[in-house]
Formats: sequence, C-alpha cells, structure tokens
Amino acid sequence: KLELDVPISNYLPNYPKQGETPITVKHLLGHTSGIPQYQSGKEAQNKTHYSSLEEAMTVFQDRPLLFEPGSGFFYTTYGYVVLGRILEVASGLSYEELMQSRIWDRAGMKNTGIEEMGKSYEDKSCLYHRDKKKGKESKQNDLSNRIPGGGFYSTLEDVMKFGNTLLEGTFISDSTLQQMITNHYGKKEGNPYALGWYLYAPAPNENLVIGHSGEQTGVSAQLMIIPKSNTVVVVLANTSGAWKDVVTLSSQLIQISEAERKADN
Repeated sequence: KLELDVPISNYLPNYPKQGETPITVKHLLGHTSGIPQYQSGKEAQNKTHYSSLEEAMTVFQDRPLLFEPGSGFFYTTYGYVVLGRILEVASGLSYEELMQSRIWDRAGMKNTGIEEMGKSYEDKSCLYHRDKKKGKESKQNDLSNRIPGGGFYSTLEDVMKFGNTLLEGTFISDSTLQQMITNHYGKKEGNPYALGWYLYAPAPNENLVIGHSGEQTGVSAQLMIIPKSNTVVVVLANTSGAWKDVVTLSSQLIQISEAERKADN
C-alpha cells in the first residue's frame, strides 16, 4: 500500500510543503528529507505528552527544512514520526496496533511495546546517566514526541527475537531486505545509512554488517546483524552516555562470533 518514491502528500495532504522538491517516503527512510531534529535540550528532554503522532508532528512540521529533500543527509527522529503517521493512514491501524500484529506477535516478542509515561512496569530497570566517569540516576522524559523513532520498552531476548525473525524471512522477503540495506545515498561521514539501517562494514561490502544504534535518557542500545552468517548481536544498557562502550562491545562480539564460525568451518 506504500510507494517509496511518491510525495508524502499522497498520504498526508495537509503536511506543509516546502521548496521545489517534494519529500518522499524514501527520503524519510534514509534521513535525506531535510526535516530538522530537536531544537533544544528542553525539547529533547520532553515533558509534554502528545496523544497521537498527528499531534506530535505539530512540534516540527512548520519549521524550515535544513536542505532540499534528497540533497543531503541529516539524522532526524522527527522524520520517523512522519513515517509512523503515514503507516497509520495507509493501514487504517494505529502505529502500535500495526507493530503488534506485524512485528511483535510474529516474532513472539511478549515484552515489547510503546511505553506510557507514568505507567508502572514489572521488573523495569532503573535508568541512569553517565557524565564522564560519574553515574547518577536519571529522570524519565516523555517520549511521545518521537514515536516511532523512540519510546519503546523491550528486553534483550525480545530484540534478539526481532533480529532472528528478520533473518528467517517472516517479516519481509529477501529482495525487500536487500533493498533496505542498499546504500542509496552518498552519506559522506561515518557509516553509510540505507533505508532504516546503518551499514557497518567497509566499502565495497557495506551491507555485510547491518544494524542500528539508539540512545535516550537512561538507555544505550546497539543491534548488529550479519545476514550471510545469520548472526545477531544485541547489547542493551540502562545508562545513557554509555553508547561508545555499548558499540565497542557489540563489535567485539561480532568479531568473536565470526572467528568461531570460521573455526567451525
């Protein structure tokens, strides 16, 4: 029901149009739309609750684009808020209902969902933040302004199930996965970004290792997948400011796994 290369106005006719080039679904997926990120630390540490993705979009949709869509790369969680709303319009379901039926239920992810501010969750980890070498307990912020770019609760086991189910072909076909992990744009610094995935291996084999990082108040996370060897590595920490350690450990686990696999062969 979705076309990647059509203007998002096909799905969201009231979304403000800026510039000569229309934003497409593919622009949003690849962070090349020009939509900006949080305007301030206060906005990142959000305290306002938004009852819908449509309401959350009002925070940023009238702000000027950073560049003409397709002409640059800028990672923006807000672009994925727009994507989430497009999915709702196309499917007729709420984003949470869509994720539940298409992803979490299919993968058997029983401890994953969209976190509700103020709700108590059994066995939930405490949140911490590390500034330099000191750690302190961190206060939760309201993440309703960034779903689906954040705001989920999950467990290590459930994220592993997500990676394994992706490799099994339960979610999407192999040809669709290959489209998602192809470097469509020339991101000039850091790891290339495809459609929803970072590509971690050196050129010309960028898509040998795919994955994504994540960090918000009280959380640092890294998912890495090697499709050719059916390898999934997940590292989660209940501490923000620890992402460098998390990604270093993830890389080390990838190296150990590949060395063991080659030894077995």
